[in-house]
Amino acid sequence: MYTQYAGALRRSPLFRDISDDNMYSMLSCIRPRIKRCERDNILAIEGDRMEGVHILLSGTVTIAKETAGGKRVILSVLRSGSMFGEMAAFTREGTWPATVLCTEDCEILLLPVHSIVGMCSHGCEGHRVMIVNMLRILAEKAIGLSRRVEYLSIKTIRGKIARLLMDLHEKTESNYVRVHMNRNEMADFLGVARPSLSRELSNMQNDGLIEYIGKEFKLKELEALTEIMYN
Repeated sequence: MYTQYAGALRRSPLFRDISDDNMYSMLSCIRPRIKRCERDNILAIEGDRMEGVHILLSGTVTIAKETAGGKRVILSVLRSGSMFGEMAAFTREGTWPATVLCTEDCEILLLPVHSIVGMCSHGCEGHRVMIVNMLRILAEKAIGLSRRVEYLSIKTIRGKIARLLMDLHEKTESNYVRVHMNRNEMADFLGVARPSLSRELSNMQNDGLIEYIGKEFKLKELEALTEIMYN
């Protein structure tokens, strides 16, 4: 029953270095639940009890927090194959640290924590690899949260934009990058006003630093963008 989600499952880092046969064997053993959430509906509210680790099979979700002043801050926008909730799922409290909104119709694979780290009664070959993958994912997520703090600590809007684009450049090793957020989401993510973001993007294009159409960006002056991040 999981073969129809093969593409999303293969993109998930949880199943890295696990063959298709072993992956499907594990899933048949674990029997994770598949949840569905319609567009513009809330999957989880901050403070709700967690049921486990979530893998997005289809659709898009936005993870956000509300500040004390009532402002929404977007933490991430996730697409098919992405995993979320894994850090909080392993805490003693086991509650959602943020609100999860389905911005498209979604299907989500729910894996209880014990099914990931517990001993497999059937001795599935891929289970040990999955545990190692989970440890790596948690470590990388911790580093990512540290990077998020860096975004918020940068004083200028230009510096925040440069940091975001250079991080994408680092991941793709390409001067052509795609920001998987619309302008409102990007502004929330960087903690700036939407009009200010749009104005600074236009200024950076006029200054010859970048070119962009919608979500597609060409990074023209890598050295200059790197200097901007640290000034």
